[in-house]
Amino acid sequence: SAPLPRTAAEWLRAIGLQQYEAAARSHGILRIELAAALTDADCERLKVAPRDRTRLLSSAALLAKRLEARGKRVPRSGAADTSGGYAAVYEELSAAEEMEELGDDAGALAGAATAR
Repeated sequence: SAPLPRTAAEWLRAIGLQQYEAAARSHGILRIELAAALTDADCERLKVAPRDRTRLLSSAALLAKRLEARGKRVPRSGAADTSGGYAAVYEELSAAEEMEELGDDAGALAGAATAR
């Protein structure tokens, strides 16, 4: 399958909605996982034109499925609907990534110890 975009901005360009890049950035939507969790309320905040909402939201839903299929964590839909909610979502994603990295390191350490 096609490679996933690495950032929300790359994803917006890929789906032809690059005109919303600056709005997404100014609202803290930088990570691809946040783009995958966009809601209609987010579209209101980002001032997405009604004609673009269907494409944006259906693409976000597909992106969420693709990320999850690759083992990436996607915030629950609407997780960032409250003002300032993105900071908590970033913390949640960062904590999950740290745990995954620790899990990988622990596995590597266990493998090295048994190889001796």
